[in-house]
Amino acid sequence: MKNLIVLTFVLFFLLHGNLYAKTKKLSWKGVATLDVELLEEKARAYINEKMPELKGAEIKLVQANVGYYKNSEPTLDISFIHSNSFKPMDQNKTLGDQNQYFVKYYMEFVFVEFSQNDEPIKIKVNEALLGGDETSSRERFLGTYNSF
Repeated sequence: MKNLIVLTFVLFFLLHGNLYAKTKKLSWKGVATLDVELLEEKARAYINEKMPELKGAEIKLVQANVGYYKNSEPTLDISFIHSNSFKPMDQNKTLGDQNQYFVKYYMEFVFVEFSQNDEPIKIKVNEALLGGDETSSRERFLGTYNSF
């Protein structure tokens, strides 16, 4: 009986967490709301306009970040990974020419920053190192990419 009660609670929390994760409009009752669907729509349109090289690539939402800092402006950005994110090191734009770790591959994340007027204003690319071996680097990339 005790196991049945524990199993029921585990199933409830798993189901609740799974349904919550699929929600596109988040709300903290009476405090804040975040329309992830609208943010994603605006960010995708902005990416398509500013990064035409991604036309035809699958683009997956990774996360939305809201920041409040007491002594500066609040921030809002949304990040994506795309199907063309796996790249050889010689294509990097932010990691520099020196490859002191002998890394040959990286993956690219695209961040879209929003103004306080709810409009996308800037794109930033963040590059994450993968490894020196193509096969294991591609596997790491696909593991990350497929998790979204």
